[in-house]
Amino acid sequence: MDAMTLPDPNLTVIPALPEASWLQMPREPMLWYLRFAKYFLPLGPSRTIVRAFMLFTAAENPNARILKVRVGNFASTNWQEKSKAWQWHSRAEAFDRNNLLEYSTLIDTARNKLMHSLGVAVDALVGALDNPRLAVSAAKEILDRGGLPGTTNIGIGPASRFNADELSKAQAEIEDWEHAQHN
Repeated sequence: MDAMTLPDPNLTVIPALPEASWLQMPREPMLWYLRFAKYFLPLGPSRTIVRAFMLFTAAENPNARILKVRVGNFASTNWQEKSKAWQWHSRAEAFDRNNLLEYSTLIDTARNKLMHSLGVAVDALVGALDNPRLAVSAAKEILDRGGLPGTTNIGIGPASRFNADELSKAQAEIEDWEHAQHN
């Protein structure tokens, strides 16, 4: 765009908010910042001024009986004016975007740790198969974690899990039966 070109009048420009814009603004009264931080921000992306005012009223004066009509009218005068003056909606959106970014980062970190530890756990269990004292419990743990059908006793009635002793006993019975079939 050169010096002679004017911007499109239909273009909506959203002003960039400074980082951490949900913090108290210069000259914002402490009273209204605390109401923003305590009653408006925690409501999440579906927040409204009326809901924030209702939380405020319930917390500050729990014995008050305020009709929803009066709440809506009051919130639309005093609270609506202050929320516009101090840009509550745009600041709350910035807060939500920041939280989403932080949560996504935490989830990615947790997922990576889980995937790494899963491999270590599998290696440890497979390694335990070589130890005669640990082989049965390691095999059971591997089958249980894998959710394989071989670890569930299916018969008439509800399914129940085998424990390691029952599995060993069943294997011995099968071996005895197979031995008897060959003789």
